[in-house]
Amino acid sequence: MIIEALRRSMMGIALGGIFTFVVLTIVKFTGADATVDQIWLYMLCSFILGIYFGLASFIFDDNGWSSLKKQSFIFFCPSLFILSLFFSLLSGFHSVRRPF
Repeated sequence: MIIEALRRSMMGIALGGIFTFVVLTIVKFTGADATVDQIWLYMLCSFILGIYFGLASFIFDDNGWSSLKKQSFIFFCPSLFILSLFFSLLSGFHSVRRPF
């Protein structure tokens, strides 16, 4: 079970890397300005989303949970993550750079 979760996480990271490469190719050929910090942050977010969706498919395998329990788990996990990120940004935990 742990091996399968790791395999799906690695597949999610690989798909996130492919997605980031496609976006970087578009950025390069359009001549848009992008800093290394932005690219690194977007690539990290792409990897996190890849891992999340890779493990989300693991939850929907036949593991004895009811459909309601699976849907509730899939709904509340990202909701808690997004709310914690929102409140940490709201409280000033992360510094936000202003362009002026």
